[in-house]
Amino acid sequence: MSALIDQMLDLTRLQMGRPVDLHRIPTDLVGLVSAVAEHHASTTKRHVIRVVADSPELIGLWDASRIERVIQNLLSNAIKFSPNGGEITVTVAQERDATGGIAVLTVRDQGIGIPSEDLPRLFDRFYRAGNVVGQIVGTGVGLTSVRQVVEGHGGTVVIESRLGHGSAFILRLPLAI
Repeated sequence: MSALIDQMLDLTRLQMGRPVDLHRIPTDLVGLVSAVAEHHASTTKRHVIRVVADSPELIGLWDASRIERVIQNLLSNAIKFSPNGGEITVTVAQERDATGGIAVLTVRDQGIGIPSEDLPRLFDRFYRAGNVVGQIVGTGVGLTSVRQVVEGHGGTVVIESRLGHGSAFILRLPLAI
């Protein structure tokens, strides 16, 4: 409940044109992902959650509580939209570009997937994909919050999905700003 309230407060700030105040601290993304994945694995018997990382830790300057909320949202969605169970893989990797290091976080499921016509609006507030409305409970604010937090950190989020074959949410976060 607390996470949902925090999401709504962040969305309200954004709607009012006020940026969210990030409290950046050195944060180990691998450790954060592992802890959240372990918690979510204990909530399901039909899913296997695997964490795959290039290295034992990946430190960046992020708002740890908001990044944790992003991971929680994506894992919750992966479980919820994979009603038949299956494997959920969370990958943490590092890339280099001209501006420095980039953390790449991917959450991939084998669930119901997202219709291609819904992909452009999936991050819109209160928007839900047509194949889940009335079938799977949700508020339509989680992915809006994900995008807001990721972009607030100077990052990007994209979706790869095929109806009936699952989805992958790929986040790129600068290690430092």
